[in-house]
Amino acid sequence: MKKLSVLVVLLLVIGLAVGKDAVEELTTLVNTLKNSSYEVDRYVQESGIVTTAKNERVIKSGPYKLVTSYSSAKGEFGWVRNSSGNFAIFRTRSVAFEPLINIKDFEDNFVDLVNSKSYTVDLFLDLPNSRKITISSGTLSFDVTYDDNFKLLKLVKSYPFHTISASYRNYSEMSHESLTKLSNATEGMIIIRPPVYFSESMLEKHFAWSSMDFATDGKTYLYTLLMYSTEYGRMVLYFSFNTEPDYLQKFSAQMAEANNFSYAIERLSVSSAVSLLGMVDTKTLKSLLEDLY
Repeated sequence: MKKLSVLVVLLLVIGLAVGKDAVEELTTLVNTLKNSSYEVDRYVQESGIVTTAKNERVIKSGPYKLVTSYSSAKGEFGWVRNSSGNFAIFRTRSVAFEPLINIKDFEDNFVDLVNSKSYTVDLFLDLPNSRKITISSGTLSFDVTYDDNFKLLKLVKSYPFHTISASYRNYSEMSHESLTKLSNATEGMIIIRPPVYFSESMLEKHFAWSSMDFATDGKTYLYTLLMYSTEYGRMVLYFSFNTEPDYLQKFSAQMAEANNFSYAIERLSVSSAVSLLGMVDTKTLKSLLEDLY
């Protein structure tokens, strides 16, 4: 019995030591991520709420980042965070949309969680050519694999309902040409700015996952947020401006009927409106809308 007690104490001490080492590693990793400058290719796959796969080129300089990809439907597209702000960019159409909330990707989410210190270390492996750490907070978990220079090799963000996996390759030092591209990412583009902005804290409070899309015919503008709430399920938010609110009223009604959703709409001005669609009652949808803006 005494040997068993000694073994339990030993395992606890080892577990605490591993946890402490992992926290120190994560702190170094996050500080390196925040301050480093580089170029890298990453292959990103999503499955669950949506299923996608794409190759991305990332140019990063400290807190600033340019992420670009290509599709036959959208041409070259992506997003940028630089000294001018946050923008979703569609280079083929020479248009850039300022979003309703700041753009964050899974790397930013990982950094935010580590900085919050509100996580549990579930796994720490020191492998021959890399290290792997798994952390979790509630239903959210991250698996991060990185090399001895604290460069990301793989990052997986997982919920029970959705997974994002990114693999990294072809790291290189950032060239002067790439720095110029990052700094001037929206140069020569038509800049679309919304008349209102949403509360990032309220969006994170109510929704575990969200994805943005943008559309314009050159005169009117439609922002779309696909969202998932662990309490209410899938929801879609539409925000239109430079057009009469009746346009969004009709569009939301059609989309709600097609998807068996309820919807709520708020007219913000004579030329802008916001609607929320979901599988809950209109009263709940209205309450959520009021929290967001």
